[in-house]
Amino acid sequence: MEAWDVVLVGSGLAAHRAASESAKNKANTLILSIDDIGTGDAVGIDGIAAPLQEPSPQVHTNDTIVGGDYLSDQDLVYSCMNSAIKQVDFLEKCGVVFQRDAKGLPDVKSVNGHSKPRLVTSGDSLNRETFQVLEEQCIKHGVVRRGNQLPVSLVTKNEKVVGIIVLDMNTGRLESIQAKTVIIADSGFESSWRGRGSGIGMDLAFRAGISLRDMEFQYWSIFISDTEIQVPHSLIADGAEILSSNGEGLGLERTDSSTQIAQKIEEISQAVLDARTLNGASPWWQSWKEMVQKRTGIDPDKQTLPIDARVSMTIGGIPIDEHGRAILNRWSRWFTGLYAAGESACSGIHGADAIAGNRLLDNLVTASSAGIHAAQWALKTNFSGTQIISEELERCQKEIDNMLQNREGDVYRIGSVGKSLQNLMMQKMNFHRSEEGLKSAEIGLVDLVEKSSNLYCDDASTLYNDNLRANLTLQAAIRLCLAATRSAMERKESRGSHIREDFIDKDATLLHHSLINANGEYNTLAIRKGPAGSWLLAPEQ
Repeated sequence: MEAWDVVLVGSGLAAHRAASESAKNKANTLILSIDDIGTGDAVGIDGIAAPLQEPSPQVHTNDTIVGGDYLSDQDLVYSCMNSAIKQVDFLEKCGVVFQRDAKGLPDVKSVNGHSKPRLVTSGDSLNRETFQVLEEQCIKHGVVRRGNQLPVSLVTKNEKVVGIIVLDMNTGRLESIQAKTVIIADSGFESSWRGRGSGIGMDLAFRAGISLRDMEFQYWSIFISDTEIQVPHSLIADGAEILSSNGEGLGLERTDSSTQIAQKIEEISQAVLDARTLNGASPWWQSWKEMVQKRTGIDPDKQTLPIDARVSMTIGGIPIDEHGRAILNRWSRWFTGLYAAGESACSGIHGADAIAGNRLLDNLVTASSAGIHAAQWALKTNFSGTQIISEELERCQKEIDNMLQNREGDVYRIGSVGKSLQNLMMQKMNFHRSEEGLKSAEIGLVDLVEKSSNLYCDDASTLYNDNLRANLTLQAAIRLCLAATRSAMERKESRGSHIREDFIDKDATLLHHSLINANGEYNTLAIRKGPAGSWLLAPEQ
């Protein structure tokens, strides 16, 4: 049985940032990626927000709290914003090339949700360059990375992580790994709105006993219609415009949240993106424009592009503290050895909605904190749980064997189940939510949980079995969507990206975090105030 100080589940920016910090702090570190090594993610597509031309991070902190509709943990927000310049400096020293202003400093752009110019970007190369430099940091510090690793179970004992069971799809073997700490740092479940599987790490923690936080909130972005091509907020900051099909503006305001922008796009018959107005920034977006033309046949330099709004990030997830530690129902209780970062974590930064540029910032800050603390913890604790890991390996082997057998009776295809998931989320967990619709979604999702346990697998092998991988990630997505729906039912108000047609106003008595466990039991968690114990920005009444 292998043994590691720190095991990372994930393949994107947060996983690599956390792993490099862990290894830098002398911990033996392993990254397990469900995809091929180097796949990455798109969390840096909008740019990174930092108060580079401001005397303090206070205004950035206030904008984040207001953008999150006062559901953010204010001390954590201040700490995150206070390290924003440090994160930009880190990326720049590692080799990321930012757009510069006339003084040779990183250029800051104005964007929705921010009261001051604050968005820093490298055009369409920021996400790619950030991932590249974080990969280099992992290589530099000796992080071991393995691709095509499908995590099956988080092994725990008495609310303490002792290891992880993973299907190595390169060999077809189920492997047990002993671990002092595990950091969950893969994606959320935003792909569920398109009927696809989710990141698997959040579901691992959920099934292990973690109550997930604020699952009812999502972040909306703009996409080129009928494609998976996202329109970055940094592209709009560089001059691209959102218009109606007849060329009129949509009345967008600087204070509009991502949800409000998405609503305005939905309200008209067809919205378009005009990227012909980029002017001097156009060379920074050449790769993006070439990709759009190749996929759609439309030249962005000559024509407008049809767009729509979709969920691009789920805000809810594994609740963590300032060290990235996964907490159990209250701030003082840690699920020992378990950490989360990035998209699978709910850090308390975004609150009920996110503002542009804070997504990448949150990923970098939470990942760095988790990696450092996990390494420090691992170096002063011992391995344990050998027997329980072996028992869990045996149980998981039987479970996988059962999934791969051709069974008689009702079996379901992943396509039909995925389509049903998409319909439920788009119709009941979209902009328009109500008690009746959410109850209907809950009933439908409970049915899908049952159906997904009988998904047919065409390939009976465990070697590079994409069908099995898709089945397991879809099962995870359905469980997470059910948790999100149940959280949405309990929040009987409209706040941030959660809009209830039957409760259109905010309710001050609901100014707390939501918690939901795998049994459907609902609880709450208090919002943290400022570092001194008082509000940095008092909630609106």
